[in-house]
Amino acid sequence: MVLLQEALDRVRDDMDQMGKLPLFEALKHNLTGDSAPATYAELAPAFGLTENGLTSAAHRMRERFCHHLRVLVADTVQDHNAVDDEIRHIFSCFSR
Repeated sequence: MVLLQEALDRVRDDMDQMGKLPLFEALKHNLTGDSAPATYAELAPAFGLTENGLTSAAHRMRERFCHHLRVLVADTVQDHNAVDDEIRHIFSCFSR
């Protein structure tokens, strides 16, 4: 859980540095598994985006999260080839 929270915090920091903290707050449910506060179609106009534009922003945020998670996991394993296995193991713990 600590690694997942740290990855989320890093995405939040990235978005804040880009001046997009409100966008992060609106889309973070995609990373946390929380229920969506509104549909993309409902949220998009508040950010001057189309629904497709907001979908793309959410996708980029997920990619950023995955990047940070991979970096954090790589710091915890001796064999960097084991990063993918370790990430699979982490997520398998949540599916039990």
